[in-house]
Amino acid sequence: GEDLIIVSINQPYWIPYLGYFALIASTDKFVVLDSVKFSRRSWVARNFLYNGDKPVWNSIPLQSASQNSRIMDLQMESSNRWKNRTLSTLRHSFKLTKTNTPVFEMVESWFSSEELNLSKFLTKTLNDMCLGLGIRTEFVPSDTLVLPERHEFSGQERIIEICKRLGAHSYVNLPSG
Repeated sequence: GEDLIIVSINQPYWIPYLGYFALIASTDKFVVLDSVKFSRRSWVARNFLYNGDKPVWNSIPLQSASQNSRIMDLQMESSNRWKNRTLSTLRHSFKLTKTNTPVFEMVESWFSSEELNLSKFLTKTLNDMCLGLGIRTEFVPSDTLVLPERHEFSGQERIIEICKRLGAHSYVNLPSG
């Protein structure tokens, strides 16, 4: 019989919500869509963390980039200040116990990495979180699909082309995606 391949496609997010992982878990292949323009209003490089009971913004500081920069071309600042602040917030929010020690070890490993490329960093964090959750979906970087460089290429056309190139039987997306 013919293999039925289910594909999902999304930009890499910094510490995404549970539904993002449910999306990845429901598919055979997850395309990390990093070959598109970065939007400062997106969840790519920012999210809320809880400091006690109140949400606080946690943003990955980026080196200066033009408004037309693709996610895959962005570099993180090399300062450790935001990493230390993020770890401190997480420790305070979740109170370090033996139960969550492996989680903190995973997060600390992200921050001890010398990787400055935003997309590679986010893909590593997403893959680690998925493996920790038992999700074995294959990650596919969008730049490996070599899509045509066409300005008139709509979002929908891009998604259809990616699915065709991966031999997808079905495409799954998040609500309002």
